[in-house]
Amino acid sequence: MPDSVEIESLRVQNFRILRDVELRGFTPLTVFVGPNGSGKSTILDVFAFLFDCFEKGLRHAWSERGGMREIRSRGAEGPVEIGIRYREEPNGRLIAYHLVVDEVDTEPVVVREWMHWKTGSRGGPFRFLNFKDGSGVAVRGETPKSGDKKTVFLLASSDTLAACALGKKSEYPRISVLRDFVARWQFISISPEKCWESQKSEAQGKLERTGDNLPNVIKYISEDHPDVMEEVCGILRERVPSFENAVAQVGRDGNLALRIKDCSFRDPVSAELSSEGTLRMLAHLVGLKSPISPTMISVDMPENTVYPRLLCLLEDDMLAATNHMQVMVVTHSPLLLGSMRPKDVRMVWRDQSGFANVDRVSDSIRIMSFLKAGGRLADLWMEGQFSGPEPPLHEGMSRYMREMG
Repeated sequence: MPDSVEIESLRVQNFRILRDVELRGFTPLTVFVGPNGSGKSTILDVFAFLFDCFEKGLRHAWSERGGMREIRSRGAEGPVEIGIRYREEPNGRLIAYHLVVDEVDTEPVVVREWMHWKTGSRGGPFRFLNFKDGSGVAVRGETPKSGDKKTVFLLASSDTLAACALGKKSEYPRISVLRDFVARWQFISISPEKCWESQKSEAQGKLERTGDNLPNVIKYISEDHPDVMEEVCGILRERVPSFENAVAQVGRDGNLALRIKDCSFRDPVSAELSSEGTLRMLAHLVGLKSPISPTMISVDMPENTVYPRLLCLLEDDMLAATNHMQVMVVTHSPLLLGSMRPKDVRMVWRDQSGFANVDRVSDSIRIMSFLKAGGRLADLWMEGQFSGPEPPLHEGMSRYMREMG
């Protein structure tokens, strides 16, 4: 598949507090900021839900999130709808994928699913995949267009995604590219206590969301890509003076465990005894430097337990990763906005109805005028200039802002 596939927009309806949200103009690095409970992580979970549907099936994605009762927006009716638009290469055709799911007799079902693109500069969108209630049509070939023969399919079950079923077939390359693209998404929301749990002694290339298979991934990278492991450890040595190395060792019980070597001591110690911030940085670097080359990586709250002065370096890591993947980040840290462009930053907030709104900083005339006058994104955010209601500044923070000003 092309290495430059990139998401350009997302449309969501009825997914938790995302009642009706459309996000356009995703950049290689997109950052979501906003108060607690505003819906930032829910945006990332939309992508995770879509990934789970492709990877493990709609039924798994559905049950993992508590079914329709927990997924559908409160007080809303109708199905959950998710649509993405992407290009397989820069300046290539814009392709749309749309998924509509609902619940029938407590069972998850795919109501509608389609893919389309424009076949000419003046032509309207042509659906080369179009399914409803478990049956539909698809068009073969590299450049499916109106007039091409359509093949009729009946899916195995009502919760089967057509894009997953047909994406396995070489006759449908456009659908296959989408399937492979989504399969290489990666999600990181690290729980340090998960990183030190022992695992079966096997190498794994893809880091799980919470980092619970970090020992397995380090084993894989150390054995198959030692140069990448040395790069990761070299970066950590520069940032954490006491750090020397990270190794995955097989214990007496035959399981694999992560151990951290401190330069002051001879033997490595259990990751459980190591710094949570060090483990978090290690996991983030493993994800961002991954030799399996994710097509998109989302990182939730990377600043947690990390020394503040290192966050600017973490920002550099994420910017560097955009050379070969798309990166999406949820953060509460102004320090991660240092090199961000206004079009990279989205402000997430909830209105009086309780549902989320998402605004792009570059669309705000007021904020852009402040920036042109010499203001900085981080300062404007801390001063409450971004969209929606912000927590009040207490006197100590107000004094701090005045002194920094």
